[in-house]
Amino acid sequence: MSIAAVLFLPVAAWPYEPAGSIYGEMQGDQFGSAFCTVDFNDDGYQDLVIGAPASDANGTSSGKVYLYLGGPMADTVADLHFVGVASSFFGKALASAGDFNNDGAEDLLVGAPFYDQPANNAGAVYLYYGAAQVDSVVDHIFFGEADSDYFGIAVGSSDFNDDGVADIVVGAYKVDWGVFTDAGRAYVYYGSGSPDFVVDQVLQGEADGERFGFALTGGDFNGDGGDDIAVGAYSYDGANLNAGRIYLFYGGASADPIDDLIIEGPIAGEKYGWSLASGEVTGDDYDDIIMGTDGHVISGFSAGRMYVFDGGPGINSTPHFNYDLGRAAEDLLGFSVAAGVDVTADGIADLIAGMPGNNDRGLAAGGAILFAGGVAVSVDTTIYGDGAQEQAGQAVFLWPDYGSDQIAFGAGGHGYDSYRGRVVLFRGPAAADCCSGRVGDANGEGGDEPTIGDVTVMIDAKFISGTCAGIIPCLTEADVNQSGGTTTSCEDISIGDITILIDYLFITGPTLGLPECL
Repeated sequence: MSIAAVLFLPVAAWPYEPAGSIYGEMQGDQFGSAFCTVDFNDDGYQDLVIGAPASDANGTSSGKVYLYLGGPMADTVADLHFVGVASSFFGKALASAGDFNNDGAEDLLVGAPFYDQPANNAGAVYLYYGAAQVDSVVDHIFFGEADSDYFGIAVGSSDFNDDGVADIVVGAYKVDWGVFTDAGRAYVYYGSGSPDFVVDQVLQGEADGERFGFALTGGDFNGDGGDDIAVGAYSYDGANLNAGRIYLFYGGASADPIDDLIIEGPIAGEKYGWSLASGEVTGDDYDDIIMGTDGHVISGFSAGRMYVFDGGPGINSTPHFNYDLGRAAEDLLGFSVAAGVDVTADGIADLIAGMPGNNDRGLAAGGAILFAGGVAVSVDTTIYGDGAQEQAGQAVFLWPDYGSDQIAFGAGGHGYDSYRGRVVLFRGPAAADCCSGRVGDANGEGGDEPTIGDVTVMIDAKFISGTCAGIIPCLTEADVNQSGGTTTSCEDISIGDITILIDYLFITGPTLGLPECL
């Protein structure tokens, strides 16, 4: 069996190809419940990590996590395994820790929110340091504090204190504090070359039962050059029952635990903050907040909706984009979200939202929608689960390094085969570093020589429009002096590149020569 794919948009041809399926080992494992990517073996390629939190590999519901190395030799055979302890649901949450210990390699976080020490369901988070020679030995365990805190229900990273070293953020969505029950908290641990693993900041909301910390993400949302933290509190009531909230905490050298912006759901049951991700998806070079809310109701059904809040100096609570299927059905669109990888190979990062309740291919077969990033975010492709109760889209992912110059995306169906679970991957267009194979071809028109058109798009992007996204189709070619341009950022496209092209075209001429496309 496989996931079937259909197009939402009337494009000429299906641009993606099936790239394999990965199956859980045993019924009940719930393989595919969580994902993240991390360059764990420090080879320059992102690796895919998949959680199976109900696996009995080391005792009942101990949980198991699988790591698949990225790069030219990437495949669907796990290269490394990690296991938790009984009843901990290890692998329920996964995230990159950034380079938390500042040794040059990216590290991995695994949440075990049902861990029973020091109290029942207090929760724990496992930290694994990345290195060229990787292993599955845990390097540190962070613990929750009290009964039913569920510490580790969400994990992430952000350089919150702006010291150049990644910090760890952990959500514990049912912490009781003050007079509040199930109010929730998020804990920030500052990274360093010699981390002390002591809590440096405690973030919290302001209401009883709001479940602050159920979801979180990091990024520079206000465009000041430093990382911030966004935390979801999907059960916040306020004037409307379960309207939900997102709390933003701006980072910096003097970062504090006081929220700087609150984005609140406009109606009852909207559940703002249910799922969160970040990425530069609107093409303006600022990190955006992507939010899913499976609680959005259409005619009494939990249809769900996906939102994008545009980052930058003017960030506010008004969505830049939102999308739902516009029908009365229990699709649960937005149950999960992921973002920040350019699947469509157009120079702008894309996003994906899961809909595990979708019935189009069977009762709760599920599915996911891939959205193309841009000033006008748009639906690109929809994939569906293949059988009843698969619940594809319970979790979703974008993997930038599946094979040589290839990007994969997909969804986890943790309900497949009596909750054995499976993950189905699709491969995107080649993420080619060179559009035409010739340095200087910034506008991608091909041909043997650079033209005034190439110079024009570069001048427009750098000095008129102020953004390369959507202006320069071929960023690597535009980096004529090859100082480090990429397909997703224009920070290395400079006046020097423009000067070389002008010299080539109008002064020295072809005898100047240009570097070859790498």
